[in-house]
Amino acid sequence: MKLSYEKLIQKLNGMNRSERLLEKRKLFAEWYVQLNQNAKQIKEITYEISEMVFSSTRTVEKDLSNAK
Repeated sequence: MKLSYEKLIQKLNGMNRSERLLEKRKLFAEWYVQLNQNAKQIKEITYEISEMVFSSTRTVEKDLSNAK
């Protein structure tokens, strides 16, 4: 799912609000895991993401499992 930045923005702009927020949350979760995967355990990472995006840890785990 590697898109150029402009194509990603176009895709996000064309989505409904709920779809757009879901996709943004998934992208953020993927990015955050990539950034911290060597320094922290996955439980810590999912907890931190859930705090940042105001979602449950279960939702974050679901987002990450669907993203792969």
